Amino acid sequence: MWEDTNRGGHSCGWSGDDANWSTCGPNGSFNMNDRASAWFNNGYGGAYADVRVYEDINYGGASTCAPNGGQGNIPWEWNDRISSHKWVTACGY
Repeated sequence: MWEDTNRGGHSCGWSGDDANWSTCGPNGSFNMNDRASAWFNNGYGGAYADVRVYEDINYGGASTCAPNGGQGNIPWEWNDRISSHKWVTACGY
């Protein structure tokens, strides 16, 4: 995830689930909570390749899915709204 559109600004990447995006990056020094504007899901194919993102910390609120290999600017309705994520299979719940 990137803070600004077109992969600009600070960025954070994860290899596992994260229930609270308030700390990420080197030594947890950046707060990505409600700040993400661009994304790239370059996870491994197969099980747990897609990423379900959530509006609230601890996987709460509305959610949407970022399929494996997908990338670009986050749609306006999700821009600066994401607070947590889980790796899922086939964008399942």
